[in-house]
Parts: sequence; C-alpha cells; structure tokens
Amino acid sequence: MLAHPRRTLGPAVLALALALGLAAPDARAKSLDTSLSATKTAQKLALVRQKVQAAVALHKTPVVVFDVDDTLRRVFGGHQVPGAAAYVNTLLQDGATVIYQCGRKESQRATTTTQLTSLGIPIGPNAQLWLKPQNVSLSAVEWKKSQKPQLKALGKLVSFFDNEKCNARMFRKEFPSSCVFRLNTRSYYPDPGGTGTIWVIDNYCPTN
Repeated sequence: MLAHPRRTLGPAVLALALALGLAAPDARAKSLDTSLSATKTAQKLALVRQKVQAAVALHKTPVVVFDVDDTLRRVFGGHQVPGAAAYVNTLLQDGATVIYQCGRKESQRATTTTQLTSLGIPIGPNAQLWLKPQNVSLSAVEWKKSQKPQLKALGKLVSFFDNEKCNARMFRKEFPSSCVFRLNTRSYYPDPGGTGTIWVIDNYCPTN
C-alpha cells in the first residue's frame, strides 16, 4: 500500500491552525514558555557581555538588538522589564552598538523615545531606535527580517532580545551564529515552531 506524501502547512495556515489548537508546533522545537533558572539566566546574559568584549578586543563592532514593547518596557503599566536599563547601559559601556528594533511606525518616534529615556534606557549614536517607515505595511516579523542587510552592515551581530515567539524563531533561523533570547513576558502570536537554541528569560536582573 502506497503511503500518502506528507504535506506541510504554509506559514499563514500554520499560524491559524496553531491559534485554533488544530496543530502543534514542530515537535523538535523546544518550548518557548519555560524560563531559564536565575543562575543560568545570569550566565547567559554574562556570555553576551563576554562576546561583546571579545569583539571589541578584535576591533570589531559588536551589535545587540532589542525589541521595545514587553522586551525592555512593559506595555501595560509602562515600567521597564526589571534590569533592562542597567543591562543596556552595561552593554554600551562594554562597547556594544545597541539597536532598538521596534514594530512601531515612524510617527511614534517621539513617544517611543520619551518612553525609553524616561526609564533610563538611552538613545544616541550607539543606541539607535529603528522604526517602520509610515508607508511600510509589513508585519513586525516581516519588517524585522527585511532589515537583515542593514543589521549585518553594522558589525558583528552578537545577540537578539524579543518577547514575540515568532520573532525569536525568525532571528534564530536568520542569524545562526548569534545568541537569541525570548523575554517571557507576553507573546501575542503563536509559536510557529522551529529548531535551534533560544534562551527564555524573565528579566535582566536574575536573583537566586
């Protein structure tokens, strides 16, 4: 008896199936809902700093990319994710270029700048805020993926931080040599599945 060929779902169909509970993420994909322990979180965050410092020692420009909403700043309440400002400032002191790659549109630049700087999260030549142009209709994950050439042109991409599961999966696929973190705060979209290591953390100031 001939076996039927296995069919794969397209991204849009898969996302809908996941949302309706009709399909499960790739069985090989590790859950993005279980955070690392405080000790391991501290170790992985320290590893990013070590990679930044190593790149600087080799006269390379280390780049660390952060989302904004629910990655650095909580949408509800407006407070920072614990330790976010201190960690960003430490990376800058280590010599990193920090990119805030946000799905918001350019018209929200003034508001977003105020929201970040009021929390002690700096914006400047080495801490840049990237927003979608007004005429771009791409989804956040599509727009972030489209910025790959611009990001690579900046230097060595050390790490990515994002709360959305789909964004974390995309970064893991597109930047295989970078560290990828998911902030276990809130994800508005289902996990599309995938492979590769993504470190899930609760915040930037773990305590034992």
